[in-house]
Amino acid sequence: MLAQGVGVFAGYRNPAHNADAFVDGYFRTGDLGWLSADGSLTLVGRLKHVIVTSTGRTISPEHWEQTVETHPLVAHAVLIGTDRPFLTGLLVMDSEAVTEWFTERGDAAPAALQQPGITVCQDGRLTEQLSDAVDAANAGGLPSERVGTWAAVFVGADQLAEFVTPTMKLKRQALLQQAGEVIEELYASTRQR
Repeated sequence: MLAQGVGVFAGYRNPAHNADAFVDGYFRTGDLGWLSADGSLTLVGRLKHVIVTSTGRTISPEHWEQTVETHPLVAHAVLIGTDRPFLTGLLVMDSEAVTEWFTERGDAAPAALQQPGITVCQDGRLTEQLSDAVDAANAGGLPSERVGTWAAVFVGADQLAEFVTPTMKLKRQALLQQAGEVIEELYASTRQR
């Protein structure tokens, strides 16, 4: 999306950054959206988050991710599929909410919550709880935007800062890079079916 007007800033302090940020006096916001017939603007995502599958489908992941993130046990959801034939997803669990969930059931929280790195959740009760959130997100999109295979993962508390900004926004690329093995297993398990 391009923006121009009184409310749009004049440019960056470093003039080198302005070359890519402005075109013909308009600021490139990086937002994706569309205008309705009545002139109202609907934002649907960010250009830098767009997924283009190997089959050529272009998908904005924000709607799916935000829907899954409404589940109280999910801290972050990530749709994956760039240069892949179909979509998969990672659900990063909220450690405090998961601990409380197990405590309410009279069980100890999984040891994986305390382990370093990224660990796939192996508890069937927990993944069953999350499947409703994934189903709701899938129901809200086109068939090409639906996830069939996904994994709930725990991120060690000592590493969480590597994957979120100070304002708790997900550092998508850092997570995807660190979770590469889990992602490959998701795609391999689907091919073997």
